[in-house]
Amino acid sequence: MGFITTFAQNSTLLSIVIFSLIITFFLTLLYKWLTDQKKVKAMNERQKELRKQMKENRSNPQKMMEIQKEMMQQSAEQMKLSMKPMLVSFVPIIIVLGLLDKLYRGLEVGTVMRLPILGNLNWFWTYVVFSVIFSLVLKKVLKA
Repeated sequence: MGFITTFAQNSTLLSIVIFSLIITFFLTLLYKWLTDQKKVKAMNERQKELRKQMKENRSNPQKMMEIQKEMMQQSAEQMKLSMKPMLVSFVPIIIVLGLLDKLYRGLEVGTVMRLPILGNLNWFWTYVVFSVIFSLVLKKVLKA
């Protein structure tokens, strides 16, 4: 643990970026393994098709209601598919974030990164920003 603490002290932003990448990578793999990828892809295709139908039927309120009802059913089904990986990853993420909080709170990091729109960010919000970025990239690369 001494190496990690020293690394975090000397390279705060870099260490947060690396932790964010590693954690996001494992969460993306977990999501990919625990969901039926064929079913997710089929549901996404159906959602696209339904959006197209909605554009075509703007002038028909009855048809729009039918399409919206099916879209709601699709959304509920997608939510069910994502629940399993979310539940499995919840406890480990809470533990890891607690460990990171101890690591960076002990260092009294304060502001780690400054973004023009968001202003000063502490370690947690810096982690969140990089996690979102890495998640988007990893989902494309790993086709998750």
